[in-house]
This record gives sequence, C-alpha cells and structure tokens, in this order.
Amino acid sequence: MEQNLSKLHDAFKAINDARGNDKLPIIQELCKDEYIKSALILRLNPFCTFGIRDKSITKQVKQFPSFLYTDLLEMCTSLSEKRGISDVDIANVQSFLSRIKDEELARFAVGFITKSATIGITGKTLNKALGEKAVPLFECMLANKYFEHQNALDGKHFHITEKLDGIRCLAFLKRGEPPALFSRQGQQITGLIDIEQELAEISDTNDSDIILDGELLISDRDKYDSKEQYKRTTKIVRRDGEKHGATYNVFDIIPAGAYELPYCDRRAILDATIHDKRYVLPLPVLYRGYDQSEILLKLEEQRSLGHEGIMINISDVAYQPKRTNVLLKCKVMQDCDLKIIDFLEGNGKYKGTLGSIVVDYKGTALGVGSGLSDEDREHLWNHRNEYVGRIATVQYFEETQDANGKPSLRFPVFKEIREEGKEVSYN
Repeated sequence: MEQNLSKLHDAFKAINDARGNDKLPIIQELCKDEYIKSALILRLNPFCTFGIRDKSITKQVKQFPSFLYTDLLEMCTSLSEKRGISDVDIANVQSFLSRIKDEELARFAVGFITKSATIGITGKTLNKALGEKAVPLFECMLANKYFEHQNALDGKHFHITEKLDGIRCLAFLKRGEPPALFSRQGQQITGLIDIEQELAEISDTNDSDIILDGELLISDRDKYDSKEQYKRTTKIVRRDGEKHGATYNVFDIIPAGAYELPYCDRRAILDATIHDKRYVLPLPVLYRGYDQSEILLKLEEQRSLGHEGIMINISDVAYQPKRTNVLLKCKVMQDCDLKIIDFLEGNGKYKGTLGSIVVDYKGTALGVGSGLSDEDREHLWNHRNEYVGRIATVQYFEETQDANGKPSLRFPVFKEIREEGKEVSYN
C-alpha cells in the first residue's frame, strides 16, 4: 500500500517543484508509469469527485468499514462512481488512512482524496504533455475587448453587467453529490463551507444537473478597490481548511445538455434558480437593450463606484467555451497577462529591494515599476527565484512601439501575480 503511495507522493512533488516549461518533460517521463498517469488523470478530472471533505476525515461514524482498501486509486475510483457518500464510505476511507504509518504519506493521501492539495499543473497542461485529451475540460467563455470589437454589437440586443475582479469559478452541481468548485485553470477549490451549503440547497431544488459560472469575491468588497478585492479574495481561497468571508457571484448558468441556449434564456434561468441566498448571488443586470450609448454611461457609473468596468453579453448567442466577440469587456485601462522573465533592483529609496519586474510582451522585455506597493516589492524581491516564469497581470493605456519599432505598452502598471497554471494572454 505505502509503496504506491510513496511513488505517487514523489511524482507529484517533482511536478509541483518544477517551474514553467520544465514541467512538461518531467510529466512525460513520469507518465511512462501507467499508475502515475492514471493518478494524474483521476486527480485532475474536474468531473470526477470523491465526495470526501476535510471534515469527513475526522467525522465520528458508528458504522464499521465494509471494505478494506489497499490502494488509493482503487478507493478513489470507487468513491467517484457513487451518487452520494455514506458513513460506511467514510469509515472505509478512515480505515485506509489509519493503516498508513508514514505521516507525510498520510497527509498526501488526505490531500489527494479531498482534492485539496496543490499539484502545480492543470488538466490542460497534462493533456499537452501527453499529447492527448486524457482529462476532459470545460473551457470558460472569455471576453474580447469592447474598444477593439465594437462592431460586434451592431444591431444586437445585449445585456450589461458589472465586470468583477475576483477569482473565476465554475461550480458543477450534480444531484445527490456535493458541489464541486473549480478555478478557470481546473484546480478544485475546497473549504468554502458557506458557499457550498447554499450551492447544495440550489442543487436539491433543481431537476437537472447544472454548471454555474461566476467569480469569488470577499463579502465586504465595497470597502476596497478592485486590486485590493482580488488580493483579499485570493488570501481567503488559498487558506487551508474551512474558508469564510467570500461570496460566489454568478453571471451565467448552463443546464445539463442545454449548451445551445442563448444568453437571454440562460439569464432568465439564472434569475429563477438563484435567489434569497447570502453567499451565492446572481450578478445584477445593469441594462438590457440595443442602445450602445448606454455602454459608456454604464462604464462611467461603475468606475465612479470604484469598480473595474462592465461586461457585455450578446443576448441571442449560446455559451461559447473560448475567447469570443459575443462577450466583451469594457474598461478604461486595458490589461494583459505576461510572463515574468527577470527582477531589477531599485535605486534610491528602493535600493536593496525591487525596482521593477521585467515581463515579456510579444518578444519585448518590458520593465514595470508602477503599481508595486512596498509590501509587493519586499516580498517579490525576497522570493524572486520562485516567481520567474510566473504570470503577472499588467494594466496599460494602449499598445505602442519602442525606439526599435518593437511592440511595447504605454503606462504599464503592475496589478497582481496570477495563480499558478495561468497562461500568457494579450486579451
């Protein structure tokens, strides 16, 4: 039993410790072992949940184990095939864990079973390394920029909502099973007890399985600007164990087998499905209609409230799991997600700490020094080796050219370091 656990523990640690492109050859080598490959696929499959939470591990149950599992993958596969988890299933899991003598391996097993331990890659990365679609993925619908695609709205009916700056989150609600929450990168988010409880209530009152698309945000978001909202939300979501102080703001819903429904119908279902909740909230519609002059008016209203901007959904189009013109984002400042390639020491006041991060913008090394707080500078400078290769969001006014005619950005401003697994994006 512990031999296979040890093998998986070492493999997952090697992947987690690797940086950037170094992960792919490591994954490919490790996956020559079919057991490791199966474990990675099982762990990263967003549609495969085991129904075991941290609380289940320590729950006092009166039932005796019905089966003595000797293999982690066999047990998790069995759990994933159940429509609900009973106390007998919990007793089986507890029995399995009690027979692991090595404490580190026991912690690893708990992290695997609860899908709470970070692994450092997403299903998309695994599929890329394997050259096959081993892990089924649900891709989010991503927005293009309004100011670059205004003509997409010509003659179209559309909805306007606020543009949130939290953590994108997909919630899979299957009747008889605990809700499963995932980041856009495919990492499962656990421990949001308040949100999970209300999602379970929503699932119990629906006749079919549904997928919710929204953003996690701190509950008291109105106290902070959008940059601080994201930081505080991230701090909550990354905690171990139970997590409180966040809300799930839902802006789209996809009923099972109904991907072709236009947004106007999805929105009506959303409003009928989610109501009278404290932690799971439907994102309000600010405008419905054809009048494009409302776009800039609503943008200014949101900016005056300290919000980031607005989103525009074309009403008669189905959910598109890709970056698309049927969903547009509108804000004064643009942003992009760029790879960090270096850190430069500062001068004067910032001597001995971070002066600027250096990012790669379409092949150009671009220094970004604005937007960094003293706390950011100290932390990033002291951990710079860990952050090379990570993705940073940079805001800017417009794209321009440097003295050599290469692409550059006007007024680049550091916004935040993105979660591991985030990819470069210029949109």
